[in-house]
Amino acid sequence: MNSAHKAVVQFCPLIARPARKQSSEFGGKVDQPTGSVFNIWYSKWAGGDRFNNNALEKAEHRCSINNDCGYTRATKSSSFCIHFARGVCAKGPDCNFWHRIPIAMDRVPMAQDVFGRDRHRDERDDMGGVGSFEKDNRTLYVGQLGLEGGLEDTLYRHFIEWGEIEYLRLLKGKGVAFIRFKSRVSAEFAKEAMHCQSLDNNEILNVRWATEDPNPKAAMINKKKAEEKVVDALKASLP
Repeated sequence: MNSAHKAVVQFCPLIARPARKQSSEFGGKVDQPTGSVFNIWYSKWAGGDRFNNNALEKAEHRCSINNDCGYTRATKSSSFCIHFARGVCAKGPDCNFWHRIPIAMDRVPMAQDVFGRDRHRDERDDMGGVGSFEKDNRTLYVGQLGLEGGLEDTLYRHFIEWGEIEYLRLLKGKGVAFIRFKSRVSAEFAKEAMHCQSLDNNEILNVRWATEDPNPKAAMINKKKAEEKVVDALKASLP
C-alpha cells in the first residue's frame, strides 16, 4: 500500500483491502471512457460523452461501496475510476485509478471532473457529460421516477452512499427530483454511479445536471460562494 492509500485509510477503512474485480474481462458490457473529442496528444477521449443514446437501458451492474471499495495502483495524483463508479471495472487491485468514493480531502482541478475528464465552458445541450468549468456543478436532476409513496426516503437512501447530501427536493406527481451534494466531486461520482440504475422498483433513472438550482436558498449560497472565490483570487494576486 503506497503513502497515498495510507493517507485515506482513516477516512475510508475499506480501502485497506484490495479492490474487488466488479466484472470479468470476458463477461458483461464494459463501456469505454466517455468523451466527444479524442486528444491525439494524450491518447484519450475528452469533453462530454462519446456515445449519446436517447434510449435509456437499465445498467447491468452497480457499484457497491461495501463490497467493491479497496486499494489499487492509484497514486496521489490519480483520478477516480469511472468504470468502478459504474460497477464494471474488471481490473480490481490492478487498476491505475481510485476505487473508492471521493472524500473531503480530495482536490480536483476545476478544469477536470473527478474522473480526470476535461470540463468545458458550455454545458452539453442535454445536460449530460462532464459539466461546465464555469459552474460548481453539485445539483443533479433525477428523472423517470415512479409515483409511489415514501420516494424521498428511498432517493436519500440510494444517493447518500456517494457523498453528503445538502438537500433533496422531490416534485411530487412529476416523477422528478433535484439532489444537491455538498461537494462537486460527490455529485460527479453519483451522476455516473446512478445513471440508468433503479431504486427499489423497475424504473430506469435519468440522471443529468440540473439546468438551474430550484432552491432559492441554494441560489443565494451559490452567489455568496462565487463572490468569495473572487475575493480569494484577488487576495492571492496581491504581493
